[in-house]
Amino acid sequence: MTRELPLADIKIDPAIKRLVPRPSQADREALKASLETEGQLVPLSILPDHRLLDGHTRLELLVELGVKKVRVEVVQGLTSEAEILARAIELNFARRHLNDFQKVELAAAREEVLGRRGARE
Repeated sequence: MTRELPLADIKIDPAIKRLVPRPSQADREALKASLETEGQLVPLSILPDHRLLDGHTRLELLVELGVKKVRVEVVQGLTSEAEILARAIELNFARRHLNDFQKVELAAAREEVLGRRGARE
């Protein structure tokens, strides 16, 4: 379910943010232009504690544009940090700004995260 949330309520988790490569400047500028003309079409994905799971670049650009409230979708049912990190990777895997090498890196990071979870179970 999608809802609005004050932008200031969203928390950045560095462990999640560093998982995904940043977009190129050209992709960033194209997304900013889209946000300016069309608004926020895709909600940010957040956890119940308001940590941002997906949409770091969109969030940064919405801040730059002076937006005060954003559309979010709360992702439920993730019970461990490993599941949270794996979901963050999965949500970003199909992004168009990732090249093949970056996709391979993400797949390896996902396997590492899930492997850590399996070692603890």
